Amino acid sequence: MLKVDYEKRCLFIILRYCFVFIFCVPLAVSTQAQKNTEHINQLWFSYFNQTRFNNKWELWTDLNLRTKDNFVDKLSVSIVRFGLSYYLADNTKITAGYAWANFFSADNHKSSSRTEHRPWQQILWKTNYGKKTMMQTIRLEERFREKILNDSFVKGGYNFNFKL
Repeated sequence: MLKVDYEKRCLFIILRYCFVFIFCVPLAVSTQAQKNTEHINQLWFSYFNQTRFNNKWELWTDLNLRTKDNFVDKLSVSIVRFGLSYYLADNTKITAGYAWANFFSADNHKSSSRTEHRPWQQILWKTNYGKKTMMQTIRLEERFREKILNDSFVKGGYNFNFKL
């Protein structure tokens, strides 16, 4: 009697899992949203320089130019970033700076470019592990974006965003 009950329970469990697999899994697979993929070719050119004046002060320079559409057909973004760093210790420095970004004309504003002003602050520290060095950075960047009223007119004022 116990053997029959055990076999019925096992059969019931197997049938339940088969039901879930046969009927529920195809429904889950068929209800996934289709992804639209857009392929964009870009090149990012960057120049970074850190010039140390003495054991406490440093100039931070970061220049970027990004292209789009077949790598070189159109300009996308240019960013010029400068900062002044102060060394708290030989392995820790704080930096405050300003970045100017220009977003060239795009699909949603074909006739005008948009400017951003980006004050920024960061702390950078290094940790040595024998011959290896790990460098970590935390940066806070405030972004003041020009508003675009329509395709050909930049509205006065800025939107504010910050990024950590």
